[in-house]
Amino acid sequence: MKINFSPAVLIVTLVAFNLLSNIKSHGQNNITTPPAVGIGTNTPNPSALLDVESTTQGILLPRMTSTQRIAIASPATGLLVYQTDAPQGFYFYNGGWIQLNAAGANTSLSNLVATSISQPLLPAATAITDFGSPAKSWKDIYASGSVNSAYLNTTVASNLPGVKPVSIGRKSRGTFAAPAAVTGSDILYSIVASGYDGTDFQNAAAVDFIADDPISAGKVPTHISFFTGSNQSNRAERLNIGSNGNISFNTDQLYIDSATGNVGIGTSNPSSKLHVAGPAFFGGIESEFGIRAGHYYDYPGTALYGESSDNNAVGGMSLHGDGVAGASNHGAGVSGLSMNVAGVYGRSNGGAGGTFVSENSNGIDASTSGASSYAGAFYGGVYADIYQTSDGNLKRNIQDVGNAMSILNKLKPKVYEFKTDGKYASLNLLKGNHFGLIAQDVEAVLPYLIKETAHLVNSEKRQVILSKDGRPVLAPTFKSATSETMNIKAINYTELIPVIIKGMQEQQLQIDEQKKQIEALKALVQSLTKTSM
Repeated sequence: MKINFSPAVLIVTLVAFNLLSNIKSHGQNNITTPPAVGIGTNTPNPSALLDVESTTQGILLPRMTSTQRIAIASPATGLLVYQTDAPQGFYFYNGGWIQLNAAGANTSLSNLVATSISQPLLPAATAITDFGSPAKSWKDIYASGSVNSAYLNTTVASNLPGVKPVSIGRKSRGTFAAPAAVTGSDILYSIVASGYDGTDFQNAAAVDFIADDPISAGKVPTHISFFTGSNQSNRAERLNIGSNGNISFNTDQLYIDSATGNVGIGTSNPSSKLHVAGPAFFGGIESEFGIRAGHYYDYPGTALYGESSDNNAVGGMSLHGDGVAGASNHGAGVSGLSMNVAGVYGRSNGGAGGTFVSENSNGIDASTSGASSYAGAFYGGVYADIYQTSDGNLKRNIQDVGNAMSILNKLKPKVYEFKTDGKYASLNLLKGNHFGLIAQDVEAVLPYLIKETAHLVNSEKRQVILSKDGRPVLAPTFKSATSETMNIKAINYTELIPVIIKGMQEQQLQIDEQKKQIEALKALVQSLTKTSM
């Protein structure tokens, strides 16, 4: 039996059924006591005012558009309608209109438009359901924690070594529908650490993954940059790991070349295992040596080399061992170049300030291009076997020395003491009585044996100081505010030797001539003596 009711008829019918609560109808429609209307059943459920049963038909509730639904005046709580335009579906009123959805996941989450989730959002089973997909991904995900922590936890359980938790940041140019290749300097992925300062969050540190040119099919070279600071405006790159493996700290303050293994300080193009660009001071790199430099034993080169414009190129200090020591089979063990001070400087309280040893070449090579300078200056006594260059193949305008005795007779040997107090103390002049000549006297006779050079006097001795970690090191400065320059004249005593030799030869000739004269006089005296007898 099929019955069609309009809303008004249905209301009137229900009222009539209520009044005639004891009247029962025959067939599929029935009214029971207490009042319950059954349509399609003779036994309506006593808990329902209206019980409708059918296996071929349903119930149509009021249908309307969104505009019409919203226009309902003073909707009662629990009012139910069906909306025909998007988003279609049943809506009920509970202080506000809420859309009803089927049980289960709603991929669009359209039912959350006017509400919020107050319970954990959990999948139906562990490690089964994806959050998004390669085709459809979420835009922004925010997480926060106010008590203990907020974290993104990815967990994997697998016996395969290659299976791991992965976080992927993907970047392309163009659009999702039509992606285009990235270009150099594109930031592919970034991790930012932000802290609240009491007013706002400050993005003080970050890790950026940045694409490098050239980019081609199958290849996107990428370097990693680490930034730190106190906020986004002043954070700076502290570490850069290149796509080729090169590593730079603080914009090449320290640089490591992955291809050669060379390390540069102040340069991004180190030409040796350790290449320092600019002034450097080394102290106690190893427990046994201040600086220990080595070169491959069968390859020509310099074990330790230094250059300086204003200070010592190579300086060393040791309390008991060698201040500066170098060894090489083919090149220089120690080599230094300085424009104004010492090319190589060494000091020791117990051992050698500098040790120079060579198996097959010179133990030490020193040179100067200054006419008023010395290749080597020694302040104090010198113990050495000394040879001077005297090869005839290197000489020209060779002449015999003449009238040597006349020259020697003009020289004035003296006995004297050196000044060793005050500003002269820094010259380390020998103490006690000495025999020698006065340079100014010799200059009047043999001016080419005199050389005048400028020396730094009244300078501070390089003091042993303690470094920050308590190790003894040399003070890095050599000059002092009270230093002054003094012109000092020196005598080439070695070149006096040929004059002395010539003088002795001339004297010997005179002696030989005098002997002849004496012998002649003896003979004459003997002859006269015999005649007189």
